[in-house]
Amino acid sequence: MSFDLLSIEGRRLPWTNTGPKDAGRHAGIVRDGSVFGDGGGPAALHENGREAYTLEGNGGDLAWMPKGFGGPTQELRPPASLPPLSWGSAMAWDTRNGVLAIASQGGEGYFYRYDTRRHAWLGAVSLRDHDLLSLAFDTATGNYVGISDALDLLVFSSHGELQAVKPLAGLLPASTYNRSNPLSAALTVMARDGMVAIVKVSKATVTHIWTYELASGRAQLTFKD
Repeated sequence: MSFDLLSIEGRRLPWTNTGPKDAGRHAGIVRDGSVFGDGGGPAALHENGREAYTLEGNGGDLAWMPKGFGGPTQELRPPASLPPLSWGSAMAWDTRNGVLAIASQGGEGYFYRYDTRRHAWLGAVSLRDHDLLSLAFDTATGNYVGISDALDLLVFSSHGELQAVKPLAGLLPASTYNRSNPLSAALTVMARDGMVAIVKVSKATVTHIWTYELASGRAQLTFKD
């Protein structure tokens, strides 16, 4: 499966589940998507490369960049009718329908949806105490796929309702993610037609990629730096 990772500066980096598409390793420049470290934090970039969203600060500030990374930013806050956004930890953009999904951690945690065309918040659904590290949108199925700090893979509907929880403990090495030291590495997911690439980023470099089949529940290491 093919996908793009983002650089810390917001540039697209072409990858597959078996490694980078080009000859480079992209060492030291890959955005890790974590709110804990200094690797760029969660972000979503439109396919046209001109419009982007990021979570800043402690994940409580959603920033819209209509002209892309490096351009002017506008802060977006949920209305009083929705839970306040704090510790936002993951985002994914369904550009086909113009919906940005944002997951927050801490306490209950919520799955927010934001209409990027009308610039309106659509709602928030409880994450049922699942703290997500990363979120991806599967254009083939219309679902979202996330990975939690408990090493669970979660499938959500287009409206954020939790549909399935797939434990990864025992399928991935115990060293994949150290919950006692979240700064040590970050996990990013990419989804395509029921296949999920689980990307481990350490020190802004991709070190491992596992490919997981949602239907069979099988995972295998498909890239190691």
